[in-house]
Amino acid sequence: MGFFARVNYSYKDRYLIELNGRYDGSSSFPTNKLWGFFPSGSLGWVASEESWWEVMQPWWSFAKLRASYGSIGNQNVGSNMFRAIISSSNSGWIVNDVDEITFSLPRAIAEGFTWETIKTMDFGADFRFFNDDLGASFDIYRR
Repeated sequence: MGFFARVNYSYKDRYLIELNGRYDGSSSFPTNKLWGFFPSGSLGWVASEESWWEVMQPWWSFAKLRASYGSIGNQNVGSNMFRAIISSSNSGWIVNDVDEITFSLPRAIAEGFTWETIKTMDFGADFRFFNDDLGASFDIYRR
C-alpha cells in the first residue's frame, strides 16, 4: 500500500518548485519497519522570462536552470528475510528405506532490516536558440 502527494508552484512562469512525498508500506519488513517515507523536490529558474533577457531574443530564446533531489524505496528484498525460519529437506541418509528429513539452522537476521533507499540528485540546464529551432540540455546526475 502507498500514498503519494505532489505540490507544484510557479511564480510568473520563471520561479518553479515541486515537492513530492511517498509513504509506502510493505509486508516484506517487520511490523516496526512496514512503512517508509520517500521525499523529493525540484527547483527551477527560467532566466529567459526575466525582463533583462529581452536583449538576447530571438537568437537565445529560452534558458532554464534546474536542480532536483529525491529518494525512492525498494522493497524487493525477498520474502521472510526478517524472520528466523527453520527449513527442512531430505538428508540423503536412508534408514529403513526412508530418506530421513533434516532441519537447517535459521539464517542470521540483520539488525534494523528495512527499506533500501535510493537517493538521486540532478543539476541541469535547458537552452533553446533561434526562436526555439535549436535546443540543448545538460545534466549532472548522481544516484
